[in-house]
Amino acid sequence: MRASTTLIAVIGANTGEVIRRVAAASLNVGFEAVDEQGEARTESRREAWDRARQHGLIYTLVNADPLEPLVDEWAKRLEGESHELELAIASTGATELPDYYLVDEHLPPPRVDWYLANLGRLAPARVVPVAIEPERLAARVGALPYGAPFPSTEQIAATARDFVPLPQLVAVEHLFG
Repeated sequence: MRASTTLIAVIGANTGEVIRRVAAASLNVGFEAVDEQGEARTESRREAWDRARQHGLIYTLVNADPLEPLVDEWAKRLEGESHELELAIASTGATELPDYYLVDEHLPPPRVDWYLANLGRLAPARVVPVAIEPERLAARVGALPYGAPFPSTEQIAATARDFVPLPQLVAVEHLFG
């Protein structure tokens, strides 16, 4: 049985220290950090989510996404690299998602597109852009919007087959300089 904590995935580069600082400054926020890279990150991510689900605090922040392998393969396909997207879709299964995603507003494409455009359209109140700074992150955690939950992970994974973000617009002054 899952403890009654609100699970929040904090998505961005180098978020571990920021979520530690937010948790240290609050009585109702816990964290589980995933610091490893490569294959060790996969196991560390699973273990962190398992631990996070057991927290009794109101909010638990984790600096990883349970859908990370899917997002990685989707990004590879979008960038024209060799990928195993279908395997990642099939492997997603009934993965339990966080209640919210707080996404670094400066996350580079295509990952920012996956989170803010794709997941954001599936559950608009559950994907929140934020500056990855302790004060801003803490403020966002304290003012999370309410809205419909995410669809099943199987439905989300299936969107990886067809979701292609709109190309970024280039400012006219850069074209005609």
